[in-house]
Amino acid sequence: MLISVRKPEKFEFYKEGLTEKELLNAFYKWEYDYWASSTGVKAEVSEIKRNEDKNYIIWKIIVKNMPQNDHKDRTSYLLYAVRNNNLISFNLTNNTDKKVPLTEAESVELLEKIYLK
Repeated sequence: MLISVRKPEKFEFYKEGLTEKELLNAFYKWEYDYWASSTGVKAEVSEIKRNEDKNYIIWKIIVKNMPQNDHKDRTSYLLYAVRNNNLISFNLTNNTDKKVPLTEAESVELLEKIYLK
């Protein structure tokens, strides 16, 4: 699990006066567009859940045929949120040969439990 809390002013998508909801959408779109574009990395991206009341988005990236992962796909579940004008991201990558990975539902539940505590 990777957790990141960053100031939005350092990002190219930042515009002064954005609401937290607008900032969250800009943050998500910026990251989504990067992974969905042809950057030399073959990836599938999809939004899984959006909670307007709690101001977060959960989405998934499947990076295909990763050389660093023995040419296997790597799936990451991400929760993006904005709180107190900070960009918050949780990244759960649970692909491992040592145990059965979490299902999508289990991954979403874990991300929500951590964020909402």
